[in-house]
Order: sequence, then C-alpha cells, then structure tokens
Amino acid sequence: MNWTDLRDKYQNERIFLIGNGPSLAETPIEALSDDYTFALNRIDEIYDETSWRPSFYFNTYSNPESRDEKSIRKHIHMGTRCFITSANRPIFGEENNILYFDQMSLFQTNFDEFTI
Repeated sequence: MNWTDLRDKYQNERIFLIGNGPSLAETPIEALSDDYTFALNRIDEIYDETSWRPSFYFNTYSNPESRDEKSIRKHIHMGTRCFITSANRPIFGEENNILYFDQMSLFQTNFDEFTI
C-alpha cells in the first residue's frame, strides 16, 4: 500500500474521525459500521464493549510507550490500514497495511498542497 493508492479512492464517501475520549461510552458507534472510519491511538481500549472496528487506524506517537505499541501492533495484525509516524519504522518494519508519514506542525502546513 502506498499513498497514491488512496488518492481519490474514497471521494464522495462518508468518512468519520473517531477520537477516544469519555464520550465514546455514550456514542452508538456500531451505527458507523457501514461507513469508513479513522480511529486514533488507543481506540482498541473499547473493543471489549463493541463489535465495531475502524476502517483505518492513525497513531500519532513518535515514541510509543509499551501500551501504545501494543495498540499499534494489534491493528497491524488485524489487517487494518495503519498510518504511523516515520519515526516508528524501525519498531514496526514494513507491512503491507502500514503507511508511514512524517510528523508536521499544523502551523507550518499549507493545506492547499496537502492531498493524498
């Protein structure tokens, strides 16, 4: 998988971003099972309470603690498309479902040029 594989692939599709705060306990997340979802960081902490799984997994930690590393590995092994910071390439290696990205500051980003 590479970045160009994703260009325009989900155009005109609904895609939801799922954080992992306390409000998830009140959210009927199964209602998103037929939609594309991007989930973040330790989203797997709710998996015991739901059958829902994200379409994509995004991890922002450049130095993951063991708990974060376990979450990342779980998503890699589930076959979820994972977006992981390039700093973690030595930890997770090359897998078909991982796309590495360089961290950037939102204040330094020209969003007109940021496309996939």
